[in-house]
Amino acid sequence: MAIIFGGTSGLGEATAKAYAGEGAKVVVTGRDEEDLYDKLMAINVKAPYLASKAVIPHFIKQGRGVIINVGSQATQMAGPGGSAYVTSKHAVLGFTKQLAFDFGSQGIKVNILSPGFIETPMTDGIDDERLNRIPAKRAGKPEEIAALAVFLASDDSNYMHGSNVFMDGGWVLGRK
Repeated sequence: MAIIFGGTSGLGEATAKAYAGEGAKVVVTGRDEEDLYDKLMAINVKAPYLASKAVIPHFIKQGRGVIINVGSQATQMAGPGGSAYVTSKHAVLGFTKQLAFDFGSQGIKVNILSPGFIETPMTDGIDDERLNRIPAKRAGKPEEIAALAVFLASDDSNYMHGSNVFMDGGWVLGRK
């Protein structure tokens, strides 16, 4: 195990790569870690918060509404995403549950959809070894996530409030 401070560039980056090349598990920190934390919190937590704050009064007025927040496997467990990412996804899970608790009785249904590895430009180049650790042995398709989102928005899911729905090919099975 190696912890490299200032490992995002220069000597620290080269050192981190050298340790990794020797088979060490490497933790890297750098001066950009604050900007990354703020960015992830803004995208994953602040944006859903502000959007929800804007639409909830309208939903209350009409007596119904649906909010589907986006999670990931990081809403369930820690892992390769890093501390800022995992923290942001845990935060959006807690936010989702609180919204469901606060507004479910007013006809507002709030859930979180947590996809796994999905075939998108963001996941291009995922190696077969990683995919083989998914029980489904493949990445998901965007259309599969879209179909789940449609279900979560439909009346067929009206008794689901505050649920974290995984569509990840079974990735989180057996993981803590």
